[in-house]
Amino acid sequence: MIFYFSATGNSEYVAKKIANEEHDRVISIPDAIANKKYEYYLGEHEKVGFVMPVYFGGLPTIILYFLENLELLNIQGTYFYHVLTCGENTGEASYLLNKTIQKKGYTLSARYGVAMVQNYVPLYRMANKIDAKNKLDKAEKQIEVICKAIHNCAYGDQNTVKGHMSKQFTTFAYPLYVHGRKTKLFKVTEDCSGCGLCESICPCQAIEMQAKRPVWKQKRCVHCMGCLHRCPKMAIRYKKLTENKGRYYNPYVK
Repeated sequence: MIFYFSATGNSEYVAKKIANEEHDRVISIPDAIANKKYEYYLGEHEKVGFVMPVYFGGLPTIILYFLENLELLNIQGTYFYHVLTCGENTGEASYLLNKTIQKKGYTLSARYGVAMVQNYVPLYRMANKIDAKNKLDKAEKQIEVICKAIHNCAYGDQNTVKGHMSKQFTTFAYPLYVHGRKTKLFKVTEDCSGCGLCESICPCQAIEMQAKRPVWKQKRCVHCMGCLHRCPKMAIRYKKLTENKGRYYNPYVK
């Protein structure tokens, strides 16, 4: 059983890649929350994986909410693992995840990380197609190693992309994310076609279409930037921080 959260397709790709190798089932965390599905019964020898992106060296708020409500049954001897996806490094997101699930009586057996294409557009210019493909090709090799390790139930911290001074990075950066997820900074240009895609894909139902225009009805959101990246008209901006920086969505995910 693999639980995943993905806004731009990177974590979804990794989760489904592992599921294909393990003949496992994948569960979208936003879908589970929308359906209020928090209780799961594990099959005999079934593994439990968590695949998710890292935000500012920590976890997306939607992950914390889901983990705090998650109830797993028949977990005796279960192999728990996570795969953190990131642009450059994961910081101490692994520590935050393990700390959260330990409150539920679960403990990570193994920890993995993989560097994908950086896509936090307020801070970074998006890679062109060639550079993005090169980064994904390199990530593919990492994913293959991770798949083999999971298949063999490897134990311990296998994450090679924590980065330098990971504790200091998370301590400094993560609060900026937790307290800075303001939706009032999202803007919509006249290019908006009113398709409603942003409303339908928002993982926390923070967007509502009004007069065929998206309106952010919550003061804070997950800050996944999915609405911005996936807008077919590139009509969504985050202040002026995202102008002329491109958009990104994993090309191997539909």
